[in-house]
Amino acid sequence: MARRVHLTFDVANSVGNALFYDEALKRGLNRFHSDGWPTTAKLDTAEALWSQIEPQGANALFELSDGALAFVHVGFGTAFAHVAAEDEEGARAGLDQLRGSLPRAERDREGRVPVTFWAYSPHGPMPMGRSLAVPTWDEIAANYPDETGPALARLMRGDLPWRGGQLLLWHGETGTGKTTALRALAREWSEWCEPHYITDPEKFFGDQSDYMLSVMLQQEAFFEEGDGEMIEAEVAGPVGWAAAPSLMMLGHSAADERRPERSWRLLILEDTGELLASDARIQRGQGLSRFLNVVDGLIGQGLRILVLVTTNEELGRLHPAVARPGRCAANVLFRRLPTDRANAWLREHGHDGAVSGPATLADLYALVEGWDVVAERQATGFG
Repeated sequence: MARRVHLTFDVANSVGNALFYDEALKRGLNRFHSDGWPTTAKLDTAEALWSQIEPQGANALFELSDGALAFVHVGFGTAFAHVAAEDEEGARAGLDQLRGSLPRAERDREGRVPVTFWAYSPHGPMPMGRSLAVPTWDEIAANYPDETGPALARLMRGDLPWRGGQLLLWHGETGTGKTTALRALAREWSEWCEPHYITDPEKFFGDQSDYMLSVMLQQEAFFEEGDGEMIEAEVAGPVGWAAAPSLMMLGHSAADERRPERSWRLLILEDTGELLASDARIQRGQGLSRFLNVVDGLIGQGLRILVLVTTNEELGRLHPAVARPGRCAANVLFRRLPTDRANAWLREHGHDGAVSGPATLADLYALVEGWDVVAERQATGFG
């Protein structure tokens, strides 16, 4: 029986996507698989049937082996691929072929870790991948005082009370090394946890609920809870990864047993004290409630997600519901280095100046790099 399908596309952004589906239907290819992964490789369009280079990346339509067809987008450190074939085996083989030509970015490659940055755009949630230089914990452990270092060391080892909540709360004044520790954590956890940085947390927990759900459920929709096995999923609309415009992650198969077990994900929200303030519900509407549902409610139930929030706010100014036992898996206070530790740090970094009081890590680096003078030689003052 003849079948007729009407497809509507945003032509300005999805010419290749439209060509892919149109050509697949003409050829009678009715098995579709999709996937997305971080990559540092460039898309070679020399053999492409059609290609388009734009500021957001490269799009191309490819003829694969055994008559399979693929539409690929590579941009912002991420590859997205749709494959159409006559059968499930051909579609899986097509994805494998693309993964070979666009290899997944290594999680810890010579001191670099891939990080996915999320932002809400006019086209919805958008991921952008970057590979960042990151230190090891051993390289930076001396930057933290006794009140902070042991708690961070436990986290770096992955020593978490897994039954005790999904929130990691780091708080302390500006310049005490929270971002440096965050970079080290991404490296120490690289074998089992993927970092996802939310660039606009006010929107993440704001009116666009699809933003939060897209980030949280991008890989969960295709796994049985708890065992990592694939399950069949009937998709009624765009779900999962928020990709390039009109390129959504739709077609994983229950038969694709070669897909690796899902990783944990770490959602990172830096300098988000206003979201967690004691008057957050008054000032920010339902943002706090949605946040708590992520870390200790139905939304986050069973998800392999940890949420790390850094804030410069004092703990007493935060909402009491945030740091209560059972919700907060780690509560780390970042303090200044005591005077003797700060002066020892300066000597270890080749600086013969000294401070006469506790110092932040930022102050010490400023001295070493000559950015600012906050101490005099011979320990004559600290202002």
